[in-house]
Amino acid sequence: MLTSKEYAEKNGTTCPHCSGNNVGTEGSLDAYAGYIQQDCKCRGCDAKWTDEYKLVGYSTDGEYDD
Repeated sequence: MLTSKEYAEKNGTTCPHCSGNNVGTEGSLDAYAGYIQQDCKCRGCDAKWTDEYKLVGYSTDGEYDD
């Protein structure tokens, strides 16, 4: 089983439970104060977890403004 840090280092493309790469999202994005959550599921082992994304800024015309 991957730790949360290991999962993030793999950019969320690997199941944290079985290390398989057949993962997908379920439902919609849920926004909260400064972060977003997305439910995920592994199609290989049926594990479920939640990805968390932190707001770091915004972009206009495809360019990131910092």
